[in-house]
Amino acid sequence: YKVFDQNGCSRIEGSRGCAYSLCSYCGTVEKYNGPGWKPFDITFVLEELSSLSNIGFKSPWFTDEDFFGDNPKRVEEFAKVLIEYKKDGIINPNLDFYINARVDSVLGVDFGGKKESEKILTKLKKSGLREIFLGLESGCKNQLRRYRKFGIGQKNIEALNFLRGLGIETDIGFIFFDQSVSVSELRENLNFIYDAGINNHDARLIKRVRIEPRTPLGNDFSTKNQEVRIDLDSVEYEYEFDDPDVEEIFNTFRSWELGDLDVIYNLQAFCRGEIPEGYTRKEIKNIISKYRQLDCEYLNDILKVYENDKGETGKFIEEITNKYKTIRDTMDETLIDRVKWLDSTFRRNV
Repeated sequence: YKVFDQNGCSRIEGSRGCAYSLCSYCGTVEKYNGPGWKPFDITFVLEELSSLSNIGFKSPWFTDEDFFGDNPKRVEEFAKVLIEYKKDGIINPNLDFYINARVDSVLGVDFGGKKESEKILTKLKKSGLREIFLGLESGCKNQLRRYRKFGIGQKNIEALNFLRGLGIETDIGFIFFDQSVSVSELRENLNFIYDAGINNHDARLIKRVRIEPRTPLGNDFSTKNQEVRIDLDSVEYEYEFDDPDVEEIFNTFRSWELGDLDVIYNLQAFCRGEIPEGYTRKEIKNIISKYRQLDCEYLNDILKVYENDKGETGKFIEEITNKYKTIRDTMDETLIDRVKWLDSTFRRNV
């Protein structure tokens, strides 16, 4: 009830684990004591959903790493029964929900292709599906191999376009930087973001991989770095990038991003929770999108400095940063009255 009273995010589980269980950065195998996908009984899940509905929640968040798992028929059955529960008044007919799904699940790989997937997704949408989190992770082929995300590539764009066609919103997982990434691979990633039409998406696409203990990536890293330190606050290994130029690019972007990160986090939290009276999720996402688009433009110009290798890097970086700070300050002044209810400081005292 306290979470509801504060417009917080209501979480619910429909399953645990992942049918894929191979991504190098992921901790689900360790977390759930082995690979594989473990679904809960549909009746139990719907009872939990009913309890949240009775409290007053309208937008629960399924925390499943893999909502479909290896049983799409179960997902279809879940949607069917949820529709019935809503008709019978057991669950609020206006309740919507958010799930995580793999790209292969969205495209119906291994269970009938997009035709079968469309049937299931359409039924899910009718039952209240609002948004799907897709772990695209990268647009760079070499990086996808390092993440052990085999065979994705163009499927990422195909899945995004497919969901757009169905009118289903997407949240996106993307890991722009990893320890071995090169400047040319960063460019490949940014080109993908523009090609996929997600440069103005509200998701945070430009971030680094977390090397967590007891993941395949973490195990490999700790084997090669015996004296490595774990950051106990974030539960990850500290590391630097192999390429010093990438290190500079990351630090430059991170410094830029911190200027508004606290406000953006607050806005994102409200997108994922219950939306207060007088606001809409779409409006808040549109505000975030303006900043995300500016982030991509800023990074694009920073990358050009290192690609052209003109020397006097620091001078060019300072000029670019000052230019974009001016643009961002203007955006802040335009939007501040609408978002200051979320964070009274908003980069300056209001």
